[in-house]
Amino acid sequence: MARARPQYPRRLAVGCAILASMIGAVVYSLYCPVDALTYIVLAYGSATLPSIVVSLLFAHRLWRW
Repeated sequence: MARARPQYPRRLAVGCAILASMIGAVVYSLYCPVDALTYIVLAYGSATLPSIVVSLLFAHRLWRW
């Protein structure tokens, strides 16, 4: 099992946070009538940054083998 652990846990944390945020953004954008570029960048970008920070703070605790 030790060989299965991630070699770069911070990169994995950032990647997982971005992926989760973007999946949520795609689902939300399917039903949201606003499609202005500034709205998309501000709304989805501001939602992605906190998830990246939280994942970086807790990744070492969650993925410690």
